[in-house]
Amino acid sequence: MTREELTEGNNLIASFMGWFTEEHQKGTWFVIDEPSVYVAYSIHNNYPHTDLPFHRDWNWLMKVTDKCWERQGQFEQGLDYFDDITIFSPIEDVWGACVEFIKYYSKRWYGEQLEILNSAPNIL
Repeated sequence: MTREELTEGNNLIASFMGWFTEEHQKGTWFVIDEPSVYVAYSIHNNYPHTDLPFHRDWNWLMKVTDKCWERQGQFEQGLDYFDDITIFSPIEDVWGACVEFIKYYSKRWYGEQLEILNSAPNIL
């Protein structure tokens, strides 16, 4: 998998999780938890990593799999994105299944690819 594919997949996951960035705060992802805005993740505090953590950290990826699993229940049975995933699956396989499900979910739910959120309207 290329660096570009990892970045694209991680950005897609971040948007699915409700995270967004601000132009003046590159490298920092925020999340809105009404009525406040919180820093969800910052590459500035995670040296030596300079990217989002979903493809390399189970703690972050499990939050994503939980949300995918919840959303999967909104559709008919027979979705097979997670059929081959077990407790022994490597993180790369789980990450890939999440990315593919999010692409399917966004097209099915929104009719198009989920937009990467680059800013929140009038929040920061």
